[in-house]
Amino acid sequence: MRKYGLFHPPVLSFFSKDLYIDVARNWTGTGIIYLLMLLIITWGLITVRAHFATTALLNSEGRAIAAKIPTMKLTKGKIAFEVEQPFIVNEPESDKPLIILDTTGQTTSLDDHPGVVMLVTETKMITRNQGKVEEVDLSQLPDFKVDQQTLQGWLESAGTIIVIVLLPIFLVTSIVYRLLQLILYALIAGAFASSAKLKLDFSTQMRLAAMALTPAIVLDTILWVGNIEMPFWWPICFFLTLGYLYFGIGAVAKAQPPDQQPTEVRPSDAGVNEPTALAPAPRL
Repeated sequence: MRKYGLFHPPVLSFFSKDLYIDVARNWTGTGIIYLLMLLIITWGLITVRAHFATTALLNSEGRAIAAKIPTMKLTKGKIAFEVEQPFIVNEPESDKPLIILDTTGQTTSLDDHPGVVMLVTETKMITRNQGKVEEVDLSQLPDFKVDQQTLQGWLESAGTIIVIVLLPIFLVTSIVYRLLQLILYALIAGAFASSAKLKLDFSTQMRLAAMALTPAIVLDTILWVGNIEMPFWWPICFFLTLGYLYFGIGAVAKAQPPDQQPTEVRPSDAGVNEPTALAPAPRL
């Protein structure tokens, strides 16, 4: 009879041998449903954290930056600003140049402006993110007009929009990645089981692999939500999961019924005949 449910592993997988034994003996299926449920919950927590963090950032720095951007109008691939140019938008806290608006042609690249993250010329928008510079041809965009009221409205809904757009992308990517991991660790579980003289079908190996993955997923979520950076985290997760997989397989192997425990091979079992007494000679 099944002892533990779907909500026990996020805690018990860290230390409970009984959980791994119960999953191997009494659970059914491959563990994929459990893994999907765990990923939905953990990414939900990460999304809530990202929503509040994004909203707070936009409400502070975002509004301060938006208040400095003049009305802009794009017509037939060319943009115009209702302000004298070049116009520089400074970062609110440091007062360092952050955005340059210049349709006069005096500024054409970000090469001489290391701290600037965006340059808008008459026909291009050039951005820099982590050292990577990208250009957007404004002729590919439809005509528009943006003023202060429009920018403030975008900021109010930006946090929610980001969450709605990014959550499905992150969740689907995470599911594919974790399913590939699940198969890999299930194969490794088979190797561990063989070394322990334990017979498991592949579905059981996958369930045990899902349990072994749980501590890494839970800890990864805590780091994301807490905005904590851990060096060498991916290698740590790999060896952590291997450790819990070995822990779980060992618990299941030791819990085998006595009649299924591996027995010691005696010489006679190996094909070596033990000496036998000679039968007495018949009487004449």
